[in-house]
Amino acid sequence: TRIEDVLKSVSTEMQELAVQLQVFDQRNVAGVEELSRLDMLRRNMETCKNTLEEHARWSQVVREAKTFLEGGGRLADSADRICTMARSLKLLERMPGHDERELTCQVLSESLLSAVRPRVTAAVAVDTVDVPGLLEYFYVYQRLGRLPELHSEYIVARSQQRGVLEMWASFDGGDLATFYKAFARSLASFLAREGLSLAALFT
Repeated sequence: TRIEDVLKSVSTEMQELAVQLQVFDQRNVAGVEELSRLDMLRRNMETCKNTLEEHARWSQVVREAKTFLEGGGRLADSADRICTMARSLKLLERMPGHDERELTCQVLSESLLSAVRPRVTAAVAVDTVDVPGLLEYFYVYQRLGRLPELHSEYIVARSQQRGVLEMWASFDGGDLATFYKAFARSLASFLAREGLSLAALFT
């Protein structure tokens, strides 16, 4: 392809520059400026080469991300591909089509989160959190740079935990002291389990 041809040409020129730098007499004070110029040129060409390689790889990464999303693949694999896309955006921001690439990345990111959010909500609504099951969802949010959102969702969901609320609402007018003791024991047990879950998920 044209990009591959350009990459081959750039690689050849970089090799020629490397040879020039190796044989350049650094002891020649008059040649310091030329050495600096050649080094700057080499670094610019390396940046150009990396940008072209990243541009050539962009379409492949997008296809892989869509395949994982649409084919029911592992959520972590989808998150990894979208994270790679986000890194590529910074390198390709001066290349034509940046806005379209940015939109593609945002759309895929939101699609993945739309698939994950209901699962997180269901997972944290139970009395005892399934920590191993939640770790994959946490990984997705972390890779997408959206972990603070998950923290907020988790806090809201756990503050409305059904077991605690239902027990509090179960008082039927009997002995209040006995009810308080039972409720306190249940709440203490819930908080102990919650502490273990938080330690595993957020540290």
